[in-house]
Amino acid sequence: MIVYSRLLPATKELAMYFAKRAYSRILDLYVEYDERVLAEQSKDLTIFQTPFRALRLVTLPIGWTNLVSIFHNDMTYILRDEISKYILPYIDDVPIRGPKTRYELLEGKVETLDQNLEIRRFMFEHLENVNKIL
Repeated sequence: MIVYSRLLPATKELAMYFAKRAYSRILDLYVEYDERVLAEQSKDLTIFQTPFRALRLVTLPIGWTNLVSIFHNDMTYILRDEISKYILPYIDDVPIRGPKTRYELLEGKVETLDQNLEIRRFMFEHLENVNKIL
């Protein structure tokens, strides 16, 4: 058996990546571990007997040694173009880092868009990044 041992980002590393940001959010991509299909030659190795009939697995089983690492690697590959910019995937969760500043002006106000004075610039920039991920 080949054990795949890629490490997930540490909690402290994850927290520091998002520290001192004007706004951040996290998305759960709502994908299941059981969506990763087993190789055809491996399916017969997973046969088990039930009172009704013999069954076999066709997807990676929950609790399998390498499942979390493989799944995290899949998410990292899918989102690879955005990682260095504003995300750091953690298994099926995607924290999205917001801008470094709130673009604060004098009198305690924040900068807004010229096209719509009700929309704050830092929120607009952040939501543009969220849209890229989605």
